[in-house]
Amino acid sequence: ELNNYLIQHGWSAKDLKSTLSKKRHITFILKIEIEKIEYTWTVILNVKGDLFELVKEEIKNDTNFIFLNRDNNKVEFFVPKKELNINHISFQIPMLTSSITFFNEKNNKRFPELFIIKKALNSLAMFDFSSTTSLKSPNKLSLKSNIGRNGENLAAYLYKLSKEDLAKLSDELRVYAPFFEKIKITKKNRGEVEIDIKEVE
Repeated sequence: ELNNYLIQHGWSAKDLKSTLSKKRHITFILKIEIEKIEYTWTVILNVKGDLFELVKEEIKNDTNFIFLNRDNNKVEFFVPKKELNINHISFQIPMLTSSITFFNEKNNKRFPELFIIKKALNSLAMFDFSSTTSLKSPNKLSLKSNIGRNGENLAAYLYKLSKEDLAKLSDELRVYAPFFEKIKITKKNRGEVEIDIKEVE
């Protein structure tokens, strides 16, 4: 749960909010492809004091069919199969809980797409780059340079990428952080490399 994560790291919701915008909302968008179908999960969080409130949630596929729609604590689930007697349900849900957590084996037959999406989300491995110490530290080059959970060996991993892939990564980061110009991996003495982030002047 996001608020518990913030507390464990000594943060508050205000720490994740942009200081350049007066908007109180933070939008999180995740695109995931399952069996050649792209699903988009959108969550809008409201900064309320030191905590977050989940105020909007939506899951849709690449044909824009909406499987899940939530406004504040009211949520509706839909199925694209007209032959079912009930093609949607709605109910109230706690403000700090994602609607998708309510799907289990019992709901599998009625809402199979959402059940599959939940399983896919639960299987994702997430990195925690909140501490910049591991990201800034020089890495030794080795045959196996896997990225650690907290960003260990990130520089060594990026060093192995082609110039084209590194350029694509820079372009992707620039979409979310326009002040990025490019990522450069600098090779140091003793077979070490480190990340050099160049910002737009």
